[in-house]
Amino acid sequence: MKIVRKSGAVEEFSAEQLINSLADASDEANEPLPMSDINRLVAGFAEIAEGKERIASYQVKIIMTGLLYTKGYYGVIDKYLTYTRKRL
Repeated sequence: MKIVRKSGAVEEFSAEQLINSLADASDEANEPLPMSDINRLVAGFAEIAEGKERIASYQVKIIMTGLLYTKGYYGVIDKYLTYTRKRL
């Protein structure tokens, strides 16, 4: 799957990059997520995005925010959105 960045750049999806983003955001929120939870969140994203050739980076943020919300990681959401904004 390809990720279309805000700049228009296209790159290959990296689960590792998503894992690092979630881990960093949870650490910043002082709510460290266990790796098992991070892996479940990434798997949830993969299930939702399955079959898509391309997905916009903002759609990744929306999906991950929804998954974090449904799992009750409210404190991590703000840090995740702030963290991803810094990277883009």
